[in-house]
Amino acid sequence: ALAKRGDENNQASTGRGDRGREGEATGETMGATGGRRARGWRLAGLAVALVVASRLLRSASAQQQELPIPKVVFAGAGTVDDCQCIALLAKMHEEGEIDFLGDVLLNFDSLLPSSMQVTEVIHELAGIPQIPSFLSQTKAYNAFPYLYRGDSVHMAEMPAFQGIPCDSCTNVTNAADYPDAESWLAETLAGVEGDGGITYVCTAPLSNLAAVLRSRPELAAFVKEILWMGGAVDVPGNLEVDQFKYTTWNDKAEWNAYAAPYDTAFIFETAIPISMFPLDISNQVPVAGTFMETLQAALTNASQEANATSDALLIELMYAFYEEIALPAPMYRLWNTVVVGYLSPALQPYYAPPEVMNITIVTDFEDQGWTKKQDLGGGDGAIYRSVPVFMSFTSEEDKDKWMEAIANFDV
Repeated sequence: ALAKRGDENNQASTGRGDRGREGEATGETMGATGGRRARGWRLAGLAVALVVASRLLRSASAQQQELPIPKVVFAGAGTVDDCQCIALLAKMHEEGEIDFLGDVLLNFDSLLPSSMQVTEVIHELAGIPQIPSFLSQTKAYNAFPYLYRGDSVHMAEMPAFQGIPCDSCTNVTNAADYPDAESWLAETLAGVEGDGGITYVCTAPLSNLAAVLRSRPELAAFVKEILWMGGAVDVPGNLEVDQFKYTTWNDKAEWNAYAAPYDTAFIFETAIPISMFPLDISNQVPVAGTFMETLQAALTNASQEANATSDALLIELMYAFYEEIALPAPMYRLWNTVVVGYLSPALQPYYAPPEVMNITIVTDFEDQGWTKKQDLGGGDGAIYRSVPVFMSFTSEEDKDKWMEAIANFDV
């Protein structure tokens, strides 16, 4: 009986051993299956992650492409450099970099009707006759010298200007017949509600915008930003006190601030974002040298064309303007194109980052029009506001590249 039970135990033990081996085999099989499943899940997860990442990149790219381009209103004063500004803005408009809504002429540093005549011809040659020009009804508090203002008459009387066909020119005989800039700007601002607002690019006194906002202050909410060529921070002003002996002039103010100090102060006291491009940066880009050499090369290339295109006529006209008016004046700089050039994404890398400063506009007779930077000590009781101020280019090499691009309308 004992022997029989021993045999049965041996058989049972053998059976348990067989089942154990079967279990090990089954476990190995399940482990292998689980490993394959885990790897499959990891691969599937990776594929899903790649799909999600791809969609996110496409979405980000689409959002970037869908960002609204700046709606630009240009306010200039009818100078030689303002003509170049209009041509540059026309090129940016053509390239889809901006939406050029219209330009405003402030008759501060020019004379009618020549200033409007020249402006309209530049529109025609630049291929934007459909973009309107308007005359501001505002007046300068401190008038520009007639020695400066006569430049627009000089431009209109040049042989290079005479005879240029202009089908879109208004040819009005009374200044009251020009479209009113203040009415148009108010309507334009009211019409962009909820659409991001406008970029107001000003190379003149800020009187046009100030007049509109004084009568309709609620429209300030629809000015996205102001890019202003004006002021002098760490350099002297440009009133040329050594040439013009007027007791109210000073050596600190720049003309666009001095001509309308109260309008400038009014705008600076609003909440509208303002970026300044003062004499500190514009004094660094003279007309003589790289700019004129590049413009002359462009003229040579244009003159070799068999037929005189609008582009060739525009280059010829701008070269004549700069050569006869700006080049003989040692103090003349590319003041206004400095601010307009910043609108071009291709040119922005040439600008050094702006310095944020606290600025006030002096309205007292002493140093009137000075864009005064707050001293570290403060305590003078003036109202200061924080303003990004563009003071220089990134390097001498980049400055030369910037001037070459401006001369070639390469924006």
